[in-house]
Amino acid sequence: MFQTFRRNNYYLFDLNIFLLVIAYSVENLTNTVLIQDKICLESFNQSEKFCIELNQLNPIDSDEVSIKNEILQQSATFKNYYNLMQAIPMIVWSFFLGSFIDQHPKTIRYIVAWINLIGFVTVLLILLEAYFINLNPYFLLLNGLLFGLTGSISTVLTVINQYIILNTEEEFRSIRFIILQISLVIGLATGSLIGGFLINLSSTQIRNYNLNCFISLLIYSINFVTIFLIKIGRHSTNEIVEPKSKTKNSQRSVLKIMLRFFSLDHVRQTLFCLIRPRPNRSRSHIFILISILFLLYVLYLGYDDLLFQFTQRVYDFDSGQYSRLAALTNLIPILPLLIACYLLINVFKLHDGTILMVAMFCGVLQQIMIGSLPTSQFYLIAITIGSMFGLASIIVKTKLSKIVPSNEIGKIFSLTSILEALSPSIGTLIFTLVFNANVDRYPTLPFHVGASITILTTIIIIFEELYFR
Repeated sequence: MFQTFRRNNYYLFDLNIFLLVIAYSVENLTNTVLIQDKICLESFNQSEKFCIELNQLNPIDSDEVSIKNEILQQSATFKNYYNLMQAIPMIVWSFFLGSFIDQHPKTIRYIVAWINLIGFVTVLLILLEAYFINLNPYFLLLNGLLFGLTGSISTVLTVINQYIILNTEEEFRSIRFIILQISLVIGLATGSLIGGFLINLSSTQIRNYNLNCFISLLIYSINFVTIFLIKIGRHSTNEIVEPKSKTKNSQRSVLKIMLRFFSLDHVRQTLFCLIRPRPNRSRSHIFILISILFLLYVLYLGYDDLLFQFTQRVYDFDSGQYSRLAALTNLIPILPLLIACYLLINVFKLHDGTILMVAMFCGVLQQIMIGSLPTSQFYLIAITIGSMFGLASIIVKTKLSKIVPSNEIGKIFSLTSILEALSPSIGTLIFTLVFNANVDRYPTLPFHVGASITILTTIIIIFEELYFR
């Protein structure tokens, strides 16, 4: 019975990734708060009480408001440097990942194990930097560089995409991607709630960073062990699972296979997969879809690193209120998204392109509302209205998976991972520059800029639908 369970426990991979996302979310929230606290304490030489109560400062006191805005500006700018430190190794990693994972799908478990191991070490660094609170804030950039060595969250998404292709029939992939999106969203929200609650508990430090770090360390440790017990490939066709003969594979040790990861041949194959001629204008179609994905990632991820400073400036939130809002931002869209998906796909039986247009319209409306109605209540209403916006990337990924052969999926999705690695840096840079330039007069302008980018993306989608129909 145990052996049967072990041979068919591929679904536990979802649970492993879910826990990984929780650990990452707790770690990311802790790191975000620690960055601002260090800047407040060291760069601006403020007291612990001032830094903790930054959101409660007297709005009439112009000196305090000025210092607060400068701290928020510098913290938002610091995240640009942090994202850049992650992006450089992520881009290099992604070039090798796609071709390698196509040839050796079963090494997915070792890649996930590596992500958990580096995550564990990164959290240890955060613990040290929180203990030595007087260290220069720029030491925190080491965290971004270290986690970037795993390819960060973009590698997780590439691995998950490949896993879905391995274990899901083509007609069910849209549903499977939706389930994946929901599980990731719940994981991020759960991590935000846990991290936001624990970090404000009483502690000998300015905040309770240690408890958050211990939670992440525990999850990373459990995940590192359990990933080796999980079956990766449900199917076993030569094309997907065994690209070379079993005899040859059996002669190679796992170590030798993993050492082949950085073969330059993987880079050549990945790039050739993108530029090689394809029938029926498929190459141009892939270029367009990848460009759309990049713009969507800029919109999805560009706000994330700015949200903490945005909520403090516009809504006067503290870290606990921010964590709850971040969790609600992820959780609120789930039910409307499920209902909308059922109605649009099963009841009205709309075409993918039509659903995509509905999703983009919701995204434009959401960002205009957040930018125009600066209260937390309207923010939550806008998030509810924009629930369908998250479906846009799922539809685009589904389109890609139908165009690209199964033995090239890893290469193409690794290229999209490169864009995911770049998009937080580019998105955060754009929205941070806008936020910093208008923090005193018009701090909600980044969302109006985002609405403009969404409209541009919608125009490209309309072209894609008409030209490649």
